[in-house]
Amino acid sequence: MRNPRAIRAILFQSIFISILIMCIYKKVGSYTLNSENLIEVMSDWIGLSFFIGMDQFFSMAMTQILQIPLLMPVYRREVQSKMYTVHSYYNAMYFSTLSLIIFYPLIVCFSTFWILDLHDTSAANFFEFMFSMIIFCFAGTTHGFMWSCIFDDPDNTLNLCFLTTLLWILGAGVFENLNGANWFVRFMSWTSPYRYTNELILRRLLSGNPSEAFVLEFYDFDYGSTRCALMIIAFAIIYYLIGGLALYLKSRNF
Repeated sequence: MRNPRAIRAILFQSIFISILIMCIYKKVGSYTLNSENLIEVMSDWIGLSFFIGMDQFFSMAMTQILQIPLLMPVYRREVQSKMYTVHSYYNAMYFSTLSLIIFYPLIVCFSTFWILDLHDTSAANFFEFMFSMIIFCFAGTTHGFMWSCIFDDPDNTLNLCFLTTLLWILGAGVFENLNGANWFVRFMSWTSPYRYTNELILRRLLSGNPSEAFVLEFYDFDYGSTRCALMIIAFAIIYYLIGGLALYLKSRNF
């Protein structure tokens, strides 16, 4: 992230995604269900929830996926020269990245929250909406950083990240309703960060909406905001520990 072009790219992407959400989902939060618009409105709500979670998680993972592989020749030489320890390098790279990445969810949140015209526009709902985006972003960043520490080959890194994303999407509760889902989809939903991001965002969109209870029950989103947030934070911690361990084990062979 030391490249100024990367900073400009994140700024451009955040503005572009904000405009895209405003154009497609303007006033989607003001909708209420009736017998005539049931499928259309519920599709809009779950679609927006999935889009926000996918964008914050996967997009940020892609910004980190090649961090370590591209810098590995320099890193190898400097570690061999004992310029710094593995843990110092890992933490410096990780936290310096987070200090920049945080602006992405902030810009998207501030740009779109009021355009969605939610029933609940209170400060509490706004900050919960923002917090949800931030932890999605951090978890996605850590996920990409983890894969970049495991593999030196950029192709393997990208392929594994895409593969895990495809599997997790199956358990997100969008393409397959979790009510009555088979054991495989259920298992994927427990291990999928997207399932928890979907519920978190959907709860924020429907806060104060008379249809909230019906929609959450329909999609079997019954974990609650606190549990979903804790699960996403737990995923981020696990990714962080695995990435640090992978880089440490790899560096022992230098």
